[in-house]
Amino acid sequence: MSEIPQIFITHAADILGDTNKGLSSSQIARYCADFAVDFNVEIPHSQYPFPMGLSKRIALRKARISTCNWYSFRGTVSYYFTR
Repeated sequence: MSEIPQIFITHAADILGDTNKGLSSSQIARYCADFAVDFNVEIPHSQYPFPMGLSKRIALRKARISTCNWYSFRGTVSYYFTR
């Protein structure tokens, strides 16, 4: 199983964390918490507000979705967009 490339994680976090068109900080925290519960993984920032100086993008990058393989990531994305 191959890991998701870091460049993809960075790019996805930039899109999802965009100030004007992206998710809010509380949405990001909620989705990260949901992901952690649903897939039984620990992630560093699943509560809002985030620690001082931590941006939405960095919180997303630090989430451990990067350890998922491509196949399970596609399933995860489908899962969240069809809820």
